[in-house]
Amino acid sequence: METKILITGASGLIGRKLVKYFNSVGIQLHVLSRKKYENKPGHFYWNPSNQEIDLNCFEGVTCIVHLAGAGIADRRWTDHYKKNILESRVDSTLLLLNSLKNTTHQVKHLISTSAIGFYESNSKLNHAENEQVGNSFLANVCLEWECHANDFKSIGINVSIVRVGLVLSREAGMLKSIEFPSKFGLAAPFGNGQQWQSWIHIDDLIQIYAHIHSNHLSGIFNGVAPNPASNYQVLQAVCDQIYRPFWLPGIPKWFLKIFLGEIVDLLYASQHVSALKIQQSGFKFKFENLKLALKDLYK
Repeated sequence: METKILITGASGLIGRKLVKYFNSVGIQLHVLSRKKYENKPGHFYWNPSNQEIDLNCFEGVTCIVHLAGAGIADRRWTDHYKKNILESRVDSTLLLLNSLKNTTHQVKHLISTSAIGFYESNSKLNHAENEQVGNSFLANVCLEWECHANDFKSIGINVSIVRVGLVLSREAGMLKSIEFPSKFGLAAPFGNGQQWQSWIHIDDLIQIYAHIHSNHLSGIFNGVAPNPASNYQVLQAVCDQIYRPFWLPGIPKWFLKIFLGEIVDLLYASQHVSALKIQQSGFKFKFENLKLALKDLYK
């Protein structure tokens, strides 16, 4: 059977890169879009908020890569936006599941997305995939999203979940937010800077999704590089790459919380996350070392 993949969240950082990669290796794609009148081949309308979807999107599809969800770090976590973060993930997952239950399809595999925010913030633990969920807002979002993804097993679909770490890319995400103040010599650690940050180069993350797809893997996999670094080490490495000084003292959590609110918990969280399971499946990282990853991104 010819492989055809349906991608949700294709306009995001990971989605754009995945579309480019799958196109480069000749895999046919269908893309779900909220733009109702987007007249592009392979693009299909959906609106998870209203539980609307063009069922033609499933035609010939054997695998769904599910990335859709409101941005976690895009804006202040008001009660309204926290509701949007959760519902955008749950509603979209339920829409896919219920649609597949009510239509003839060939889907055999769901690769869904989660985040390492699933784990508690603890500098002394090395989080493997079988660790228990934390008690933060983001942990609860991840847990509910994963639970609904696992419901696809009830209709005979193989389920994989990627818990994505801090993605290193020049286009968006953590690195872009670090780079701006660093250019002006204003980089500063969060607190004492000793909290663990489990990062991954965007290219390695894309290859993890491809590896899970091509090997029909099931279960949960951490999408992180094998060597986490401290917040201080990440900032120092970025400043070294762009030839800027790194000298400012740490920023107290209480100070940032005045301006940013609850979202600052992400910045001060310490999560040392294991990449062993995906390595044991045969995956080989191109960028295991932080300095090597940054050197590639700033080349």
